[in-house]
Amino acid sequence: MIYWTVMAVLGLIAFGVIGWVGIIIYAAVATIFEKDPKQTKVTGTYDRRPARDKAPMRVDYGNGLRLGRYTAGVYGDALTQVDGGKKNIFSRLVITYADAQEDLTARTIDVQSFTLAATPDGEIVPFNLTAFCELRQAQRNFRADRILLAADGATGNDLADLLGTLKTAPKTVSFDRKTAIVQNVTTGDVEIEYQFRAPNFKRVKVRPTQIGYTEQAKGNNRERCLLFVDGMMEGKSTPQRFKLDRIQAAFNVENGAEITNLAAFFLQKKPAQASVPFA
Repeated sequence: MIYWTVMAVLGLIAFGVIGWVGIIIYAAVATIFEKDPKQTKVTGTYDRRPARDKAPMRVDYGNGLRLGRYTAGVYGDALTQVDGGKKNIFSRLVITYADAQEDLTARTIDVQSFTLAATPDGEIVPFNLTAFCELRQAQRNFRADRILLAADGATGNDLADLLGTLKTAPKTVSFDRKTAIVQNVTTGDVEIEYQFRAPNFKRVKVRPTQIGYTEQAKGNNRERCLLFVDGMMEGKSTPQRFKLDRIQAAFNVENGAEITNLAAFFLQKKPAQASVPFA
């Protein structure tokens, strides 16, 4: 009995030794003959067709409409963006636009900012216009070289100088959670009854210098709403801002007549040229 027990133990020991030797030999052989991962063949499907050149950009859209009308005849990659431009402006334009898919659309846009580009000859031209698009009812970017035709949104007159129009556009400011269009005005002195502190009103003499208003579509018309009047108040050395909803009454100093509708008084007048420096 002891004999067979001893033999069984020796057999188990021998079997374990042989197993470990086999594992060691397998690991050594696998290490020696392992394939380089870089030589691993990648299988799969791929397009064997040769690459095609990019289709040429369409330039002429007929009836005298061509790319580059407002960028000195230069378009596409030939334009190099440069520093400059202007933010916080308002310029309402009606444009014919060719998008990247070469589709033509007529759009009414309210330009809010623009950047500049240089032609190969060094001429500075408008580059990208950021604007609210009435067609899409959202803010969009428009390449100036893809604007085939542009007209003034207020008068309907065709624009010969898009860059000049953008440079002289009125600026905008944030006021009472609204975007106010700021316009210089040239009127005579007015007297207003203004509520500096509730509940009392004080009558003061003011020389208006600029106004702030909003403009939005109402049906087929545009509705403008006066928000504030900036001006030099008698006895003050710096301009003051007067909110429309705090003005109880206004009078023309020249003839003493009451101004029954202050918004109409300012907004119906032809605005003065804005003297905002161009950056």
